[in-house]
Amino acid sequence: MKHSHPGLFISFEGTEGSGKSTLMEALSSHLQEQGYRVLSTREPGGCSLGETLRGLLLNTSMHPRTELFLYEAARSE
Repeated sequence: MKHSHPGLFISFEGTEGSGKSTLMEALSSHLQEQGYRVLSTREPGGCSLGETLRGLLLNTSMHPRTELFLYEAARSE
């Protein structure tokens, strides 16, 4: 089934552990079943370096400025 319309950008916001990834996966699956093309990404993430930095950010205590620069590095990549 083809859908011809402009794309949408859907963002999930919330605190860690609130279910954003679970909801994103469920919505992606539902939309794909309906015939939509879906591109899912997360921040940081989306590339191998972004995923590595995500692991550091989620599991390491650091200065807020360091955290900011790591997010920016992931976005730059």
